[in-house]
Amino acid sequence: MNGQPSVPFTRRGLLAGAAGVGLSLGLGTAAAGPARADTFDYRSPADFDRFLAAFEASGASGQPTDHNEGGALAWGQAYVLLGLVRMYEATKDRKYLDHLIRNIDLVLAQRDSERHVTDHRGVSGPVWRAMGNYTAATATLKGAAGEPLLQVRSAQSSVGTKATVEVRHTGGTSPTSPFTLVLRPASGSAVTVSDVNFDVNSSRYVFRVVYRNVYDQTTRWSVRDVRPDHGNAIGLPVAGTTRLQPAAFVFGVHTGQLAYPIASFVRLVYLDPALSANATYKAKADTYLAAVEDALAFHEREYWINSRGFGAYLWVKGSYVPFDGSNQPHNQINMLGATAAELYRATGSATWGDRVKQIKAGMRYSMAYVNDTYTWPYWPILSAAYAGYEETGYIARDVSHFTQSYTGAHGIDDLSHGALSVEFATAAYRTGLATFTLVDLQRLSRTYTKNIAVGTTGAHLRVDGTGTATASNLVQLPRWIPMAEWNTGVYRHALAAFAAQAPQPTSGSLVAGFAYCVWGALRGYG
Repeated sequence: MNGQPSVPFTRRGLLAGAAGVGLSLGLGTAAAGPARADTFDYRSPADFDRFLAAFEASGASGQPTDHNEGGALAWGQAYVLLGLVRMYEATKDRKYLDHLIRNIDLVLAQRDSERHVTDHRGVSGPVWRAMGNYTAATATLKGAAGEPLLQVRSAQSSVGTKATVEVRHTGGTSPTSPFTLVLRPASGSAVTVSDVNFDVNSSRYVFRVVYRNVYDQTTRWSVRDVRPDHGNAIGLPVAGTTRLQPAAFVFGVHTGQLAYPIASFVRLVYLDPALSANATYKAKADTYLAAVEDALAFHEREYWINSRGFGAYLWVKGSYVPFDGSNQPHNQINMLGATAAELYRATGSATWGDRVKQIKAGMRYSMAYVNDTYTWPYWPILSAAYAGYEETGYIARDVSHFTQSYTGAHGIDDLSHGALSVEFATAAYRTGLATFTLVDLQRLSRTYTKNIAVGTTGAHLRVDGTGTATASNLVQLPRWIPMAEWNTGVYRHALAAFAAQAPQPTSGSLVAGFAYCVWGALRGYG
């Protein structure tokens, strides 16, 4: 979730070392990495094992014992799990399955239902909530007797705990006196909202003033009158400053990121008679299947299909996220789709097969065929966030409660988020269903070789060949290696670019990248 407006949330700050050449390079001391840099052959299973051991010993964010409130599991440990899946597929060494079991069990212990925590609705589900910089932030202003009066909200990107609201008693201290709000956003200028009140018939009714005069598409301030009785003008919030707190919300992409490799374990066991005959593996696969299906069921209220059969997950209007009311971005929809693909392969369930076909149809609609490649935007073409919208004057009719108007974001997807959609396309293709075709996968592989790859070790940032990838982007290139099945040039470039950065074991996505380099080498793509 990176850079507004085309990518609305910041979620990764990966370290990469100084550029070099060759496949096995050293690196100077990294500020946030191990005390001493190591050297690795990124094609070697033994070196992968060293890399993984160092990551797990480092205590860096993304360990299986972390919670997900800052995204550590979804954007860290999920990649470790995926890397272990790919290492087993590449080597058939069961130590990777055993390691998967250890980590998956720890990850499942971090579900909200196990931690006894809830989302903003008070629901404690078999999933992993997030907050921090991911969600909208709120504060409820109360009266002198502690009664809730006004909810103040900001859906500014990465608002976290950085926004505040100050109440000033500028018109007296009676229960119906006007008051002033000073709204200080996470970044940008404060807004003073003077002499407002709780009289719904007044031009200075606090909700009316903020809705009409204060909201903008950067800070995205809004308020809600939460008094039980709107039939009177009584309400004076206590004077003082209150810090907004981020709401708890369960993102489908977080669920998809974590459930996908768990579903892959199920598929590996169910489709291999030798693994199914192992009582431990079979019992774990059965348990994990139930866990994955329970996790996806949590998001069923977000899923919809349009009249053309295009499937998508949306953020239900009123959800405490910046773009409630809009379809989610492609990468976020597609990781739930990739999980459905693995479930279909494992179980043959038509429910999951249909889901894969529907999500594929929605994704394919946004893909443009250009110069024998595919490009696509970050937001689905049919999403409200892509199209843009205006407020209606009535919150019941507005597209979104937290972003009441938006000009629309047409930005092209970047290589890191795009890799999640590539993961889905590959998983969907392997179902054998009428989803992505061989031609589709060949075109996607050329998206990498013609649009992304630059020279031997460089890259463009976006899937249409625009922008310049930095070191933190370049180390994500191995996540495109699934495309090497249709174009081995993808593997050769991604491996060289990864090795040139000489990455150290500082994040889960680097573990997955290393695993993909080994996976490709053992499949003969080099």
